[in-house]
Amino acid sequence: MKKMRNGSPYIIAVDDEKEFLMLFKASLVSKGYDVDTSLNGNHLWEKLSLKLPDIIFLDIQMKGIHGGELCRQLKQNKTTGDIPIILLSGNDNTQQLAEDCGADGFINKPSNTKAIVAEIDRIFAQHVST
Repeated sequence: MKKMRNGSPYIIAVDDEKEFLMLFKASLVSKGYDVDTSLNGNHLWEKLSLKLPDIIFLDIQMKGIHGGELCRQLKQNKTTGDIPIILLSGNDNTQQLAEDCGADGFINKPSNTKAIVAEIDRIFAQHVST
């Protein structure tokens, strides 16, 4: 990502747990972020065709496509390859999975808003030029 769009950062979170997505969205919206959610990879691709986010948070264990495979597809795609991806998982090997699929970072579940915002800040410090 060369430069964040004007306004609030636009974030998409992908997870097959509705409750997690509701909490994720509510906590980040309260901090001023523009957040959208997706329950699966197919739904994500539909959203990406409408508007590209500044960051994607992606769960690893989902019904249908594995989050690591979805991350690889996103990183290999010409349109989405520059979008930072943060993996979310309760797995013990989340860091290794993130490295293997080309993710830009990871957060272990359960997580809190402070950890998520810190990861967003880290990503923007690395990817956004002024």
